[in-house]
Amino acid sequence: MEAEEEFSQITDLIKKGDYDSARMRTHSLADSHRGDASVGIRCASVMKVIGDDIGTEEVLSDILENLPDDVHERFETLFAIGMLGMPGEALAGMDRMNMSKDRPEQYGRMLFMSGRHEDAISALSGSMTRDSRILRAEALCALGRYDEAVSESAALAEEDDSYDATISYCSSLISAGRDKEAVRFAKSRLKDDKRNVDSLAVMAYVMRLEGKLPAAVNYGNRALKADPIHIGALETMAMCLVEKGDAVHAKLFAGTINHRSPGHPAAIRILDACNSIS
Repeated sequence: MEAEEEFSQITDLIKKGDYDSARMRTHSLADSHRGDASVGIRCASVMKVIGDDIGTEEVLSDILENLPDDVHERFETLFAIGMLGMPGEALAGMDRMNMSKDRPEQYGRMLFMSGRHEDAISALSGSMTRDSRILRAEALCALGRYDEAVSESAALAEEDDSYDATISYCSSLISAGRDKEAVRFAKSRLKDDKRNVDSLAVMAYVMRLEGKLPAAVNYGNRALKADPIHIGALETMAMCLVEKGDAVHAKLFAGTINHRSPGHPAAIRILDACNSIS
């Protein structure tokens, strides 16, 4: 059976709540595709979704021992390994490749995930891509340098009205204790276009951080009605479930995100939140 078909059937099993069968078939798929990093990463991400931490680590460790020969594919594989829970090992592999200056965003993310926030900011020095600026704001917040984080993300939001850029600005404001400004900003975006999917998802995100879960769910549902696979809205809906103590259904949202984009940071954040209440 082709891997894609098998992944599709595993996804159906997860949706039905048959985690035992999904776990068994994912392990079998990983074993039959040893040496294929792309399949291995997807298997590891599925295992993480269903809570098979030991299986995830085993598959990732096997991939680490059989990394792709192509340098670019190897670096991407290391990044995925880091995102799935082994940032230290990913960093070590990246350092041996000496490609950190070529991929500052990914290298910086691994530093950030390893708790090396100052080093992450240094790694991003000079990089002005959207992802670099978002990560820099996150690192500044983690260090308690809120004014700098707000300044960084505000400048980005002025140039880029994407969901990720807007969320970065709102998150920095809320981290800085400037909640009312975040709410006003989110409302102003939605006022310009009440049917804009990103604006609805931003409002859902802000309402959740404000502790207004019914409002967050309302905006999230409206966003998903327009775009059923909007990752931001899916994440917010999942986090609302986590805050209600419903990790089981929250993981279904993580699975949806993971199916679309294996190892996506949003799926990882949901799963980490689920584990915190397990």
